[in-house]
Amino acid sequence: MQWTDPEIALAAAREGAAVALEYFGRVRALPVASKADGSLVTEADLTVESTIKQALARARPDDAFLGEETGSSGTGHRRWILVQDSPWHCHGALLVAAGELDLAVQIGGRPWDYAALALIVHEAGGQVAGSSTPGHPMSGTVAFASGDRLLRETLTLLP
Repeated sequence: MQWTDPEIALAAAREGAAVALEYFGRVRALPVASKADGSLVTEADLTVESTIKQALARARPDDAFLGEETGSSGTGHRRWILVQDSPWHCHGALLVAAGELDLAVQIGGRPWDYAALALIVHEAGGQVAGSSTPGHPMSGTVAFASGDRLLRETLTLLP
């Protein structure tokens, strides 16, 4: 049977969730290391991401991957971005998607900080762009806006 991408993503997420549950209740006892960018990572972070990446690779071995913990691998035309997002990255973008806010700007960040949020805002009819790469909010300062005109005006003001 040929699985669709959403089915593959859901199956991979379920495998990752099962591994994450094994760490539940002992996260505070896990050793924490610093990555090159200064952010923190635990054994749970690495294991969950590795599990998801392996599940995706079994189904789509030619695809590329980008993960917060393990970086980039593969050269396929399709790239899976593995997101283990934290709630504090979400609030402004989700308010834009819900129509309760016209503009949210987030300064700093990496692709995994914005990928899922960009999809949510886009699907809700909003616009997303990075200040240095309009249309490709992959890093740096990213604006989530309710409309194209507001987004373009905002981008002219950003560094």
